Amino acid sequence: MKTAFKANDFARVNRRIVAKGLAELCYEQILEARELTQTLFEVKVSETVSYRFSGWRTVWDFLRIDSESLERVVDGISADKVLADQFYLDAKGRLGMNDINFANFLDELYRTLYSDIVLLDRQREFSDRDFTVLNDADMQSLLDGHPKALLSKGRVGWGVSDLEAFAPESGQTIRLHWLAIKRERLQQSYAEEMDEQALLQNTMSQTEYNRLISTIEAKGLSFKNYSLLPVHPWQWDKIVPIHFINEIQSADIISLGVFGDSYRAQTSLRTLNNMDDPKRYHIKLPLSILNTSCIRGIDGKYIPVSPELSRIMQSISEADEVLRNTMVLGEVSGSFCQQRSYAAVTGAPYRYNEFLGAIWRESPESMMEEGEKAILTATLFHKTYDSKSALSLFIAKSGLTTAAWLKSYFVTVVVPLYHLQLKYGIGLVSHGQNILLTLKDFRPARLIIKDFQGDLRILNQDIPELEVFSPKLKSILTRLPAPYLIHDLLTGHFVTVLRFISAVLYEDSGFEEQNFYRILGEVVEAYHAEHPELSKRVPALGMLHKTIPRVLVNKVRFHIGYGDSTERPLPMVGSDLINPLADRLERKDVDHAKRH
Repeated sequence: MKTAFKANDFARVNRRIVAKGLAELCYEQILEARELTQTLFEVKVSETVSYRFSGWRTVWDFLRIDSESLERVVDGISADKVLADQFYLDAKGRLGMNDINFANFLDELYRTLYSDIVLLDRQREFSDRDFTVLNDADMQSLLDGHPKALLSKGRVGWGVSDLEAFAPESGQTIRLHWLAIKRERLQQSYAEEMDEQALLQNTMSQTEYNRLISTIEAKGLSFKNYSLLPVHPWQWDKIVPIHFINEIQSADIISLGVFGDSYRAQTSLRTLNNMDDPKRYHIKLPLSILNTSCIRGIDGKYIPVSPELSRIMQSISEADEVLRNTMVLGEVSGSFCQQRSYAAVTGAPYRYNEFLGAIWRESPESMMEEGEKAILTATLFHKTYDSKSALSLFIAKSGLTTAAWLKSYFVTVVVPLYHLQLKYGIGLVSHGQNILLTLKDFRPARLIIKDFQGDLRILNQDIPELEVFSPKLKSILTRLPAPYLIHDLLTGHFVTVLRFISAVLYEDSGFEEQNFYRILGEVVEAYHAEHPELSKRVPALGMLHKTIPRVLVNKVRFHIGYGDSTERPLPMVGSDLINPLADRLERKDVDHAKRH
């Protein structure tokens, strides 16, 4: 158990957390930065305390801060140290939190600080290895986590031993606990041509499958009456035996023990990669811990329809030429067991209704061609231990110019996501964990989309293309007007992924953000020109509107606090942002007018 860290690591991580806090709090307009010179800024966080730093402002009205330049100034005098907890104590009066919420925030802060120092140590261990050729599990274990959340590793509910066993940066493998559950207690769904036996055989080795079946037979259980469900070892230890005590006592739920392959957690914690055979299914399991915005359970609402959603998305992708390089990670099965007493309480906190379930999803590894590699798009703005962005490393190995690589990325990733919205009325929450990119010879090759449970929404108008969704599906899915749906792309990908990609690229190579968004704009315009039949739908979505709403994620936590709620929290909105695509078009029109 690590209880003390290297002094330099402790100082470095504290500075990083403060730099991220200053940047995001200014972005969310909670704090305000004053420009002293072109590269020197000051943020006053109280009547007596301010923070000065070197940095620059991106096209997204977002500060990029050199954390090593940070200086805490008290009554005009430079203080000795920059500490994360002291920063938030200094800024407390500006955050709008009461003392109870602020104390909970500090709890989450210390947990993030601890895990970030462990992560830094792991990044150092990998610093002499080529990041670009790491396997998916190792690569994800080095990522910093949610780019916008001030505290990206709160994991409230886990102790140090849990972090060492289950956190991605631990690098440890786990095996799953299996339960036999009475079929009438479960909601279940399977993809076409999939049944429970095939699912289990594709989940674990033949040896482990045989051992599991032998255990079931030894207990006198029948698949006619029982179905099998895996549980994360933490969830089994801390949650299930307590909250499902009635079901265990009545033999509606029977513990079978630990079986199957070894897994490692992705950055999302709940989704697990199979390490014995990476081509086998990923499994997503509930973890009743608070991390970033919510408790990480599984909502049973989408379990009955998830394979159908996958099938629809796959059929659309296969039939549309624009989506020829778009792959769908199909959700081949889902299973969910409701705790009945909590279900009977209409206003119960959502976490009590998300304790026990599983989703099986195809692995990207099962779809890769020779020389092809799948990465989270969040990987692209990751900075290695020596502060080089992963994107720069991939570009350097690709043999392409930066401009050519970016154009290929936008054609491969942005155009299909936009096309799904414009033609089909389908929005995917396109943040850096939901959207994957495959690289072939380190060049963008294909797009992978996944995670349709709650992160797939559809237009609230009945356009012909939405007829592929049954009335039942339409009643379950969230439906949004076009100007809201587009934010699954604008906020989900542009603000949450491209905002950081364009910044790290400039810092690494001097590639100007204006050029970055010029290329993106040209790709979007070319797509519009190739599809005049969709032109009437373009204005409603508003991809090229002059401004877009500034969606706030941290202010929500300050506002709602840490108490229970019946629903997961929703974001808030600040003042509008200048849309860099529209800004580019406006400047292009001005230049054209000057020339003529």
